[in-house]
Amino acid sequence: MSFDEDIFGFDNMDDDDYSLESILAEYKGSAFIAGESRLSKDELEKQARAIIEEYTHVSAPETALSEIPGEVPEQVAAERTEAAPKKKVKPRRGEIVKKEPLPPKERKAKSGIEKGIREVEEKLQRVSEVEVKQSAMFSHRELTEDEQEFFGVGKYSRDVPDEELSADAEKTIKKERERRERKQKIKTKRAAEKVEDKEPVPHKELSPTDAQRVYGSGIESLRLRMIPVFILCIIMTYVTFASDKLVNLNAAISDGFLHNIVLGGGLLIVMLIALDIVVMGVMNPFRGKFGAETLAVASGVFALADVISQTVFGTVEFGAPYCAAAAFSIFGAMWGTLKGRKAFNLTFKMAAQTKVPTVVSAEWEKADEGAVITKNLGSAKGFVDKSTERDAAEAAYNRLAPILLAAAVVFAGVCARMNGKEAFVHCLSGLTAVTAAFGALMIFNQPFFVAVKSIFNHGAAIAGWKGACDMKRAVGMVVKDLDIFPENCMTLNGLKIVAPISEEKVIAYTGSLVVASGAGTSKIFAELMREYACSLYRVEEFSCYESGGIGAYIKGSKVWVGSSAFMNLMGIRLPQNLDIKNAIFSAIDGELAGVFIINYLPSDAVQSALINMLHSKITPIFAIRDFNVNPTLIRNKFKIPLAEGEFTTFAARYELSQSGEQNGVPAAIMSREGINHYAELVRCGRRIVSATKFALGITLAGTFIGMILMLLMFAGGSFVAASAAHLLTYMLLWAISGYLIATF
Repeated sequence: MSFDEDIFGFDNMDDDDYSLESILAEYKGSAFIAGESRLSKDELEKQARAIIEEYTHVSAPETALSEIPGEVPEQVAAERTEAAPKKKVKPRRGEIVKKEPLPPKERKAKSGIEKGIREVEEKLQRVSEVEVKQSAMFSHRELTEDEQEFFGVGKYSRDVPDEELSADAEKTIKKERERRERKQKIKTKRAAEKVEDKEPVPHKELSPTDAQRVYGSGIESLRLRMIPVFILCIIMTYVTFASDKLVNLNAAISDGFLHNIVLGGGLLIVMLIALDIVVMGVMNPFRGKFGAETLAVASGVFALADVISQTVFGTVEFGAPYCAAAAFSIFGAMWGTLKGRKAFNLTFKMAAQTKVPTVVSAEWEKADEGAVITKNLGSAKGFVDKSTERDAAEAAYNRLAPILLAAAVVFAGVCARMNGKEAFVHCLSGLTAVTAAFGALMIFNQPFFVAVKSIFNHGAAIAGWKGACDMKRAVGMVVKDLDIFPENCMTLNGLKIVAPISEEKVIAYTGSLVVASGAGTSKIFAELMREYACSLYRVEEFSCYESGGIGAYIKGSKVWVGSSAFMNLMGIRLPQNLDIKNAIFSAIDGELAGVFIINYLPSDAVQSALINMLHSKITPIFAIRDFNVNPTLIRNKFKIPLAEGEFTTFAARYELSQSGEQNGVPAAIMSREGINHYAELVRCGRRIVSATKFALGITLAGTFIGMILMLLMFAGGSFVAASAAHLLTYMLLWAISGYLIATF
């Protein structure tokens, strides 16, 4: 079918049955219907020429089209006439022509054109409907699944009436709003939980009074429960040694069952009495805190399993179970816990009684070679938390306990492979028993308890393991003026005014400068100024001199105060009769003004404290501001060598002895003044660290050696050598050694 028959419905139309104007009219109508009404004029003319050429098979010149529908030139009209002689030329647009009825053939052609236009319009309308439908069908591809469900498109589309669709849309909108609100609440809750996780609630430290109540609550109960446990341990020890001496096999079998029942029953009673230790040992691994309690409980559990195994399978030939050793391990855990609670109870009791404590701390900023121990008035904040931090023994067992248990299981498997699977439980019980040292919890608690009892009488308390470590790492302790010569050990023996200046002025100027220096003689001059009713003046441009003196400006006058040697260096001549040792000289505006004679009295307590410091290898760092107190004076007054002591420069003395803001958490606190209490505190702190490390080394050495020996004996089948009695003796000897080291 041709183009005209398909689109416009032409039937048997000749070339003479149409005109150029009718074709253009039809084309413009179809172009408008197709949505091409916005095309430019040139584009329309171009498409019109293409249509004309298709119908007429004659190329249409551009000049002809440019003049349509105007007047056609004669040359172009002649060419058209030659090309199409049968075509009837219609009048030009704008002429008044009488309308004549169309012939039947033309009417038929016109009706065909109208029919074709209608069909084109119908086809275009159907295409438009299809495009709209497809647009609605595929528009959901750019939407999310929630949006498709909300708008009812895609897989959620359905054909429903408008009323139902409107109601469903409202329900959907309501449900969607509720769902999004719930989702937002969940997000808000999760965000709040994350913020809480990232920003944990600050830890609130217990007060010393509350800490004393916590650690002192179970002391009496633990002490009472230890008595029956110790009695049961003695009974089980006797039964263990008795069973080890059985020679007759029949007697061993007959008595072995009875012994196993006694040992197993005794161990079970011990574990029930020490239920708090057992619960702690079981729960600590779940908290990620292995310890000596866990090893003691594991020893008891495997010992009971050995008793059950020997009773059920009759394997008494391996020897008595290791119930006595497990019972002693639990008893040692109870004893160590009791020592620790008593020590912390005394520590926090002292902290609670001291309202304004003297804080002892390690100052790292005040020495080049390391920290120095200083004391100043301060706050006990952080003392409780620092005291309860993990000690060296706890840290060591937290790492070694799981390794020791795993090694015991592996070694028991190796031994069972050599001696039969029936020996596995017995070997595991023996290897586990040797890991649970009797004095594991006494390693730190015993030396700490001994030290706390000693310094409690001196009015002091140490902040646990961390406080003791601060004292051990320090290169020395700072000794101040009042530590060497307390206030009651210095007296004014006399004064003399040698310049034509009033006594009040000399005393006021000298006293103001000495008080500003903070030397130990400040109280003497303060009382002297009060006695003479002198005012305390403002000191400007204060300076200290390495030659043993101080200077400043007071009310415009230059004042110097120092020893006789200092005055000579300053160019101030001293009369021969005034060259007195231990005297303080004062000069105003370059002229000697007064002489103050100070009497220094040695104290027996200070002397013994200095001797103890030297014996304990504690280096005293003398930060004394009093220029009269020098190594010669100390050696003569206290009759001790001071080769180990250190006298720093005056600038360093002022820095070390400065009472400023407290830095860090206190290592210890004191309620009494005096170098004897101070020295004893530092000595005990260092003793705690040394004894703990030594006892820890002894205990771990006994454990490792014992495991190796048990492995060799079990692997060789020597169950007699690895008997419960021999193991108990071995562990008791190591426990006694560790206890003695921790105590003395």
